[in-house]
Amino acid sequence: MRNSISGIMRGGMALLAIGSFAACSSEQITSAPVVADTTADTLTVDVTSSAVALRGNEPSGFLKLADNDWLGFSPSSPALGKALLGWTRYAKGNTGRAVVDAAAPGDPDVLEVLFSGKQGVGPEHMSVTIPKGNSRIYLSVPVWVPATYVGSSSGVQKLFHLWAPIDKSINSTIGGSMVVPSIFGALGNGLRAQVRIQNATVTPTQVTSFNLTGSSVQRGQWYVYEYLLVLNTGSTANGEAHLWVNGVKSVTKTNITYSGASRAKTWTVLQLNPTYGGAGTVPTGTKIRYGRIYVSVAP
Repeated sequence: MRNSISGIMRGGMALLAIGSFAACSSEQITSAPVVADTTADTLTVDVTSSAVALRGNEPSGFLKLADNDWLGFSPSSPALGKALLGWTRYAKGNTGRAVVDAAAPGDPDVLEVLFSGKQGVGPEHMSVTIPKGNSRIYLSVPVWVPATYVGSSSGVQKLFHLWAPIDKSINSTIGGSMVVPSIFGALGNGLRAQVRIQNATVTPTQVTSFNLTGSSVQRGQWYVYEYLLVLNTGSTANGEAHLWVNGVKSVTKTNITYSGASRAKTWTVLQLNPTYGGAGTVPTGTKIRYGRIYVSVAP
């Protein structure tokens, strides 16, 4: 069925066969010392435009991995270890379900995820495996939080986890969670789009975690987030992180050392594993929604 707003084919299949990623968790814990990021070369812009642009900033030459709405998704579909529209459920305890939201950009069939119980526990676990050799990834996704959304005391609302080989990971092939697209805002305070970098390299014995905080966003409104993430070459500090909000560039950082020369420069997996806060209990009724999602990669 074709959506009247965008002309995009609803329920579109991913182009590549996607395997399961049951072995990974949403976080990679390292024992290496963590130091603060003090480098410059960061641009942050506050976006005021309400215009919505779906995947308007995808670079040319990228290979599409996923392009789908969420029609047919429920807490039991796909089943554990099975795939639907390119997304594989890799763990138990899922609340994601398809709902219709006419206000969603591009396609009304969206994924609603309900949080409950302990903070820091993701209530949805889906992943797309990334073919080896792709050091660049582009992600476009509309996200909505309700007008009643109350942030945790830590302010962190994680949306995705992007994995790559990291210097301190035991598994040098799959690696660990390195980039975490998020929304940030404690309690009833204002919300901002954010790109969280973790497990990046400073020296062979040190890793760094830092946050790139972008445009303010309002509760009760849909926003289209576009991310372009580029791994560094060798041990050179030339990795990149870019964020657009509603088609407007909000964050740019171009001097990141994601990993050292001994690690393969390839993204390995993208997890849809939304995580609310870290300590305490989630407020009753807390939920977020994901709109039509698009993922592409390039060497």
